Amino acid sequence: MFKEIFLAIVVLTVVSTMAEVTSTGVEIQTPQAADVLKGSVEIKGSVSESGFISASLYYAYADTTVETWFLIQTISQPVTDGVLASWDTSSISDGNYKLKLSVLRKSGEIQEVVVDHLQVRNYTPAQVVAPTQAVEVEVLQTATEIPEKPVITVTAYPNNRAAVAVTSVADEIKNGLIVGIFCILAFGIYTSIRGWFYRR
Repeated sequence: MFKEIFLAIVVLTVVSTMAEVTSTGVEIQTPQAADVLKGSVEIKGSVSESGFISASLYYAYADTTVETWFLIQTISQPVTDGVLASWDTSSISDGNYKLKLSVLRKSGEIQEVVVDHLQVRNYTPAQVVAPTQAVEVEVLQTATEIPEKPVITVTAYPNNRAAVAVTSVADEIKNGLIVGIFCILAFGIYTSIRGWFYRR
């Protein structure tokens, strides 16, 4: 469906351009609508001599809502089936463009011819782009079960081999006291015997 609409537009453009050429003597022969352009392109056509003052060739971006024309070359004399100008398309970005030939007559009338749907393709291939289909991306999510109540596990401390029992400490103190008393008694007895010995 898209191709049929595009071809219909091209045919209507060519027919309207030919009608203007017959009545005004202003013509762009090449390039024509839907042509693919690359590098330096010769623009050929005709500008009739009747009342001729000057003519100019312009180009504009086709895919824009604001129409701005850029000058390619000014033509100072009438041309019949010849080269109107050379257009260096390598100086512009790839895309869709249109050409306009504007002729000023002595009567003050301005005659114009426009060729639309020109494809400049210096770096990208020429093709009819079909509507892009949306790509659905399915994201898989893995559910993780969360318990309603947290389970608390109590871990017993390991046995401390360096720990000393309370009973063993008490026993050691008691034994120490007994040894201390025994030492004191033994020292007292030793002192008494020694004193008695020296008194004799």
